[in-house]
Amino acid sequence: MLLLTLSEESEQESLIEEFWEIIPIALDKRRARKAKIAEGGFPEGHPSRDVFRLLYDERMQHSPRKMSRKERQLIDQSWSFSEILNRLQKISNKNKKDGDFLTFLHMYGMASHLAHADHAAMDLLLDRALRSEDELMILQSAYISRITSDIISLALFSSIEAHPLVGGDVSYINDMNICFSRHMALCDPINDLFNKSQEAFYREMDTQV
Repeated sequence: MLLLTLSEESEQESLIEEFWEIIPIALDKRRARKAKIAEGGFPEGHPSRDVFRLLYDERMQHSPRKMSRKERQLIDQSWSFSEILNRLQKISNKNKKDGDFLTFLHMYGMASHLAHADHAAMDLLLDRALRSEDELMILQSAYISRITSDIISLALFSSIEAHPLVGGDVSYINDMNICFSRHMALCDPINDLFNKSQEAFYREMDTQV
């Protein structure tokens, strides 16, 4: 949504076309390919084959338009999370705003590690297992605080940026701002407690540099 609303007006039409018309076609092609493979995992006459067969039926596709694999790869890359952040950062720099969209790459990357259960995710699990019960409770509270504050702050930021283009009553943004301030007031003591619990560790790491 931010990319569509913050881009130059001359670019918005093509971006909207990609979002509503091109991306669904690429997703349909990928879903159809996977559905055909999944169908083969069930014997003839099994009800699940009917489900997967319907998923690659051309009547269920958004458009009969054909797309090459190269075209699908290009659209996937163009609308990947990292590329969207890069484009938003360029817009922010051009407009001389303070928004640092690239900071979201770390959060997205860590979420991706957890989703794929790779080595980084295993390191996180090991870290939790080695912490004391008291420290672990502080850490978990700080994580909950961070996650909820991210949700509220991103919603507030998106609303502020998109409102000039969408228009309408602005009072809800003021209400969101109040909610954000209240939430931060509740989270600050938790974050302070967590930061203090880690001070000794970071001082030790600094002395080893």
